[in-house]
Amino acid sequence: MSDIGEQWVYVGGWNGLGSDITDSFKVSTRGRGNFSLQTTTPEMLALSFDRVHFPILLCVEPGSNVEVTGTASSYQVKGSFESARINTFQQRYNSFLSEVAHLSGLIPDSTATPESDSLASVLIHKRDSLISSFRTYTLSEVRANPYCLSSVPFILTTFDGGQELLPYELFGNTYQKVDSCLGLAYPDKPLVQTFHQHIQMQEKKLAQLHKADRYSTGDVLPAISFETVDSQAISIPGLWAKAILIEFWADWCPQSVSTADQLRILYEKHSNQGFKIIRVGMGLEPEALYQRVKRDSIPWINVAIPDSEKDYWVDSIGVVYLPFNFLIDRSGRVVAKNLFGDTLVRKLDDLLGANSGRLKPDVHPKTGITSKPEVKVNTITSNPETK
Repeated sequence: MSDIGEQWVYVGGWNGLGSDITDSFKVSTRGRGNFSLQTTTPEMLALSFDRVHFPILLCVEPGSNVEVTGTASSYQVKGSFESARINTFQQRYNSFLSEVAHLSGLIPDSTATPESDSLASVLIHKRDSLISSFRTYTLSEVRANPYCLSSVPFILTTFDGGQELLPYELFGNTYQKVDSCLGLAYPDKPLVQTFHQHIQMQEKKLAQLHKADRYSTGDVLPAISFETVDSQAISIPGLWAKAILIEFWADWCPQSVSTADQLRILYEKHSNQGFKIIRVGMGLEPEALYQRVKRDSIPWINVAIPDSEKDYWVDSIGVVYLPFNFLIDRSGRVVAKNLFGDTLVRKLDDLLGANSGRLKPDVHPKTGITSKPEVKVNTITSNPETK
């Protein structure tokens, strides 16, 4: 290769997550070097020039004589069908990333004027069309070659800061087809095993997302009773309020911790209009949270859910990620779900304004949901008005 004279090249096996260096060789002043590998099955290899980045990915077959020419950033491959296929894909991928970045940079930050709004719409449409076209190309390559190891990096392609080109929830059948074919052909390869584990993890995430959709606007949450540390009982339904925000959070989640300041402002603004907050700390012990409530003068109802009880909330009402919230009426009917920031502010202003009437959901509730068993958990509160 013309731009790496008298330099070491490091070779590693690619397992789907990264590469572990297994060998190395030094090229001549003209960038020429040789490397031999004894194998009876195709192998995914990655080449590095600094032990950190692996810009060249190859899939070599037994008995092949693979030749890599050009430069590290723009190379060509001969002598290996799968390696040449990867090289072609890499070139198209690099061009795709460059075009997406260019179009994204042209989209105006503000769409306050008709001209800027029109320009933004045109550019966004062009960018979306570009993404759709490259997605179609990638999908066709993967579906046409399910027994090829090189299909794994194709199907796992990301762009724009880690966004999946082929999301599992949309293309799960293709993932499973490749997994099945590679599992039959190369069951012992680390790459195939890692890919299978990735699919299992995606299946679990998908199952959790389905749980998160269990209750939507208009549904009624199961009856829940809270018992505060000062022996006050709070029940839903049963808590007098026009609107109740139940928010689930955790110390380890920066996003959920940052919502507390906004909630304090909203509580001070709307508490006299029938607004209540029940904030549920996941993985917290009641006494530790109680001390924090006293220290910070937290005005709303606070609930501590130990690790041993978290699974109930996942299974019963679908709290599968944090922060997670429900805005409900006094009967437990969901008015909105997972509203944060300005969206939550506007919703509460709409519901609890000076002329607001009875709180109503946007759609009709489903039937047969309120018959779930009542659950009791220990809570703490610094707000005495909870009877």
